[in-house]
Amino acid sequence: MNIDLHIHTNNSDGDDSTKEIIKKTRDNDIELISITDHDTVMAYDDLKYINTDGIKIIPAVELSYAYNHEMRDILGYDIDLEKMKKILKRYESKEEDIKKEKELLKEYIKVFKDNGFIIDDGLEIIDGEKNEGYKKVIISAVSHEENVSKFPQIMNPSAFFWDNCANKKSSFYVDESRFFKTIKDTVEIIHEAGGLAFFAHPCIHHMSHNEVGKMLDEARKYGLDGVEVLHAKHSDEDVEYLLNYANNNRIYKSGGSDYHGSPKPDIKILIGRGNLNVEFDLIKDWTQNCKYML
Repeated sequence: MNIDLHIHTNNSDGDDSTKEIIKKTRDNDIELISITDHDTVMAYDDLKYINTDGIKIIPAVELSYAYNHEMRDILGYDIDLEKMKKILKRYESKEEDIKKEKELLKEYIKVFKDNGFIIDDGLEIIDGEKNEGYKKVIISAVSHEENVSKFPQIMNPSAFFWDNCANKKSSFYVDESRFFKTIKDTVEIIHEAGGLAFFAHPCIHHMSHNEVGKMLDEARKYGLDGVEVLHAKHSDEDVEYLLNYANNNRIYKSGGSDYHGSPKPDIKILIGRGNLNVEFDLIKDWTQNCKYML
């Protein structure tokens, strides 16, 4: 059985429509998927108008929280979609989103200029969409050949964000943590929607395995149900560590590519960077009991 439990659409920060994701699912003979968009389950509304015969879908979402002034993600699997919509609506505020992105735009402009970037004047926040401030600065940055020559990494905005802007050890770091929920709130949201909370890609954050373990230990105090063991950016050593951690602490395991399309061009659906293989045995203990499977 081909499986991918970490896929994004253009309802969040991917660039494939839900219909295109289902086509790629069929093209790759994937039998079990989860669409895990950030802070939205709108892709599942799209699915009402798309033929998904032969494909099993575990409804899911990816939510962010603050850990030591850095962003971390929690995957919520097997959620009641209507409940999750209502919960997410409680946190929606266009006015607050615009205010947040205006603050972050100023910080990103300063950080990039401090690092020698040429950034256009007059950048503005329009609608407060998620990451709008960062996107505006990156679009401006890549439009100047001098920036690209000096920092070719900016041609992959997603990787640049995680390696630099979300990394406390980088001179590009911008602290967005004040805008994120706590781990307690994040796990409670997923449980309120009837779901299971899994720590997403814990080994991509420039941390030692010992530090990762402490981070997971804290999350387990608040009811973490599982951990994403297999991920496109996890090394063999990471996978071995996380398998042992999950088994020793009796929590569930999951895996997926974290496919986004062109925002993460090196990651393909199902296979990640070419060697990802999520076997059913890894996930059968919880997927066999899913309440909301589509």
